[in-house]
Parts: sequence; structure tokens; C-alpha cells
Amino acid sequence: MPEDKPEDLAEFGKDYGPRTTDYGLEKPKYKVPISFAMERLAQQRVALADVTEIPQGRREPGLGGRLYQQNCLNCHGLNGKGGIPVKQISVNPPVYLETKALSVRQTREEFIRLVSQGLPGSGKPGIAGFTDAEWGALYQYVQGLR
Repeated sequence: MPEDKPEDLAEFGKDYGPRTTDYGLEKPKYKVPISFAMERLAQQRVALADVTEIPQGRREPGLGGRLYQQNCLNCHGLNGKGGIPVKQISVNPPVYLETKALSVRQTREEFIRLVSQGLPGSGKPGIAGFTDAEWGALYQYVQGLR
């Protein structure tokens, strides 16, 4: 197994790819244990959650930024672009979360309802327990991402 450095993982990945079997099917040259992949994903999420970079135009994250980092960052990304695939339970194809697109169209009340209740069947969980001031700060922060 490679070291934990990104360049070592990239080098390891060069040899990981399709290989043809006797039956014409492709199979990987190496098998990466699922535990290894899950561990790397967990480490990336922890690293992402620790990011303190502030979106352009902001001096410090404030209350809304801290709430966003603690509750929204892992799925919606640093600048609210989104980018994680969420498989729909219905017949719809996988969708991508896009905080910016949602924030442009929604009033504060609609935003609070969506974030607190989630989107049933979409993988978007609800987040509850914020005070009115916290909801206002989070909404303003998300508005500032666009």
C-alpha cells in the first residue's frame, strides 16, 4: 500500500485501472479494500470540515459562517457550490446539491423550512435546533455565497 501522501496515492492509482480478462471483461489490476477507501473518504471529510478559508468578500465567517462550516460544509462545499451526488429514491436521476441556486430563489422562511425539514427521499437531512438569530445568520451567510 502507498504512503498517505497525495503524490504516493496518485502514483498507486496509475496502475489501478481496467485490465482485460480471458473473457473480454475488464477487471482492476489491484483491488483496493473498501476499508481503505472509506478511511480515506473519512479523512478527507475531516480535513474539509477543518477548512477555515473564508469566501471572497468576507473578512471573517461570523456566526453564520461557523454554522455553515459545522452543518453544511461537508455536502455543500466551501463556497456553496455543492458537488456531491445524491441518489434520488424516486425515478429521478442523481442530483447535485447547489446551495447557491437554492439561496437565490428562496425567502428566509422557505430557506428555514427546507433546511430544518430536509427533502424527504432525496438524501437531504433536516437540521433543527437553531435559534431565530442563528437561522438569520445562516441565511445571510448563504446569501453572501452567491
